[in-house]
Amino acid sequence: ARRVARRPPARHRGGGAREDFWKRWTDRLMRRPALSAALAAGILLLLAVPALSLHFGDGALRQFPKDNETRQGAELAARQAGPGAASPMLVVADFDDGSVTSARNGAALERYAAGLRRTRGVAAVGAPQASRDGRAALLAVVPRQDPESRQALGLIDRLRAEGGRSAGLDRLARVSVGGATAQTHDFVGLVSGGMWKIFVFVMGCTYLVLLVAL
Repeated sequence: ARRVARRPPARHRGGGAREDFWKRWTDRLMRRPALSAALAAGILLLLAVPALSLHFGDGALRQFPKDNETRQGAELAARQAGPGAASPMLVVADFDDGSVTSARNGAALERYAAGLRRTRGVAAVGAPQASRDGRAALLAVVPRQDPESRQALGLIDRLRAEGGRSAGLDRLARVSVGGATAQTHDFVGLVSGGMWKIFVFVMGCTYLVLLVAL
């Protein structure tokens, strides 16, 4: 009887080379799993280095091209009235006892307004405006720089940290700093302070997807 030699099973065309490559690659990595994981983590951290120089901001006008009519109009208005005239900072003094017109409260408010005019980065301070019930006063503080600039955001920090201590207003009222610049400042702080939550959420979702898929 004549024997028939069996041929080895043929591999699929085009797939064998790729399968051999990934098998060899996997075997090589699994020989030293700790070293492989450390190298992979190092590469990922190296790719994430640019995130260290990330700056947050909410500059609406800077998002427009320089030849845009909206940006040009805002820049022309800033040259005429001052960079911060269009968006002054709003400082509110809410008195604990008495009204704005009382001698003690009024004197402290005037000292505070005079100190604001001498503060670095302040261009002008408006006259105090009393509320309807007379228990609070509003001061419009015009910055020297663009309200969306870093200098203006830093001025927000300084005004909030000072809080009327130099004029003794902090013992009579609660001083709050608001306005468009303060809103931008708080929004940027909220986003930058919550980045770790986004990171944990993305990592958790990625882990679950890989767990289900593999």
